[in-house]
Amino acid sequence: MTSKKITFTLIIQLFFFTVYAQKLPVVQQASLRAPADIKIDGKPKEWGNKFQAYNKTTGVYYTISNDTENLYLAIYSNEKDFTDKILRNGINISFNAKKKSAEGSVIIKYPLSQAQNMEESNKYVETIYKSRTEDPLLLKMNKAIVTRNKHIKIFGAKALTDTLFSIYDAKGVMVGIDCPAANVFYYEIAIPLKYLQFTSEALPRINYNIQTNGSWLAHLRPPSFWAEEAYKVYAADFWGEYALAK
Repeated sequence: MTSKKITFTLIIQLFFFTVYAQKLPVVQQASLRAPADIKIDGKPKEWGNKFQAYNKTTGVYYTISNDTENLYLAIYSNEKDFTDKILRNGINISFNAKKKSAEGSVIIKYPLSQAQNMEESNKYVETIYKSRTEDPLLLKMNKAIVTRNKHIKIFGAKALTDTLFSIYDAKGVMVGIDCPAANVFYYEIAIPLKYLQFTSEALPRINYNIQTNGSWLAHLRPPSFWAEEAYKVYAADFWGEYALAK
């Protein structure tokens, strides 16, 4: 496929999702039974690129679903700044069966922040500001970050004594991320309901929080960055409530 065709395709997709986002609620309203063939691989084909909500605060589309054993979350971002923020700083997903609070929540951190690799992080920022939407170098760097993320952190699950796990052996928690294009990010996770301290029969609702983490630049005092750029630097999150589908 030529560069012009790729660019045209991306423009059409961006237009579609811009119109699509305007029609979506900021928090998912419906309960969904997960597809029987659901696969956690960072390629949420099961949803046909149709998500249940679009949250402007975090810049992500998402869908939550469940079956009798797991809760599933699929996230999608197609905006350059939000995708950059996610890949560099990571995401925290929190689940709380009792209240909308970090206290008592099961918290999952994945992908993890890239802040520890400052040299690579700085190169990434440089590339972003020099690149165009279809820039193959930016796509290459995004995929490198995906490849490096081989660990997941899980806090608050009473059945687990450790907090750091390989993504290939996370005690039943399954994750998958992918960057098929320069500004596109897909995220999928499955977490066993048993870790959330309830079953679908015992307590049919759960509170959840999706947070895109902030940068180390957030510790700097203004005017270290422009006010209109703050959303790129500070953490952003929102709470929602999901009723388990029977």
